[in-house]
Amino acid sequence: MKRLCVFAGAATGNNPEFETNTHKLASLLAQSGFAFIYGGGRTGLMGAFADGVISAGGDIEGVIPQFLEDKEVAHQGVSKLVITTTMH
Repeated sequence: MKRLCVFAGAATGNNPEFETNTHKLASLLAQSGFAFIYGGGRTGLMGAFADGVISAGGDIEGVIPQFLEDKEVAHQGVSKLVITTTMH
């Protein structure tokens, strides 16, 4: 297995450790050679995961619907960003 699909929220939750640990986990997994596909956002745990992968020099592809990209929620630092017409 080389590529993982990650599902994470656009909020950080009620404990600051959630965000910190998400970033650390992503960084460790990226350093281990995994690549990722995720929801494409820059906020919350989703953004923390993407930032962790990016900080480790890893590959992460985001998939996000146009209406969220229009609201500037898309993470512009990912390896590849696919913009879809709908959430479906």
